Amino acid sequence: MKLILALLLPVLALADPASSLAGKTATLRDGKGKASTTYSTSGTKTTFRDAQGRTTGTATQSSTGKTTFRDAQGRMTGTSSTSGSKTTCRDAQGRLTGTSSSSSSGVTTYRDSSGRVTGTSAIRGNTITFRDASGLLTGTATVKK
Repeated sequence: MKLILALLLPVLALADPASSLAGKTATLRDGKGKASTTYSTSGTKTTFRDAQGRTTGTATQSSTGKTTFRDAQGRMTGTSSTSGSKTTCRDAQGRLTGTSSSSSSGVTTYRDSSGRVTGTSAIRGNTITFRDASGLLTGTATVKK
């Protein structure tokens, strides 16, 4: 389950639908600045890679706006769907795992399945900053073409 959320947070923070990222690459860094994940988007498919460049999963968006996440072996691990500024995430069995909602100021708030705030992200230029529920920096993502 944590793997699903780890994959979802960066994608949701950069904006759903994933197709809006076409041709872009992002590098995710932990709170200490160490690169942990990269991903690139081509059309409606996003590929996630670890720091060594190995594929760890994919996200593919359908024409209806639903995104399906798969692990490196191709097994479905979860989905997300967006309605307005709210994105809902579900695991492979369809159970709610969390939501995100974006504000007009560019801040996205993440909640777990019980509605408890688990973190936020904010976009400034080509950098996204991730914070936990207490406001501590947990990571950044830099987007480039």
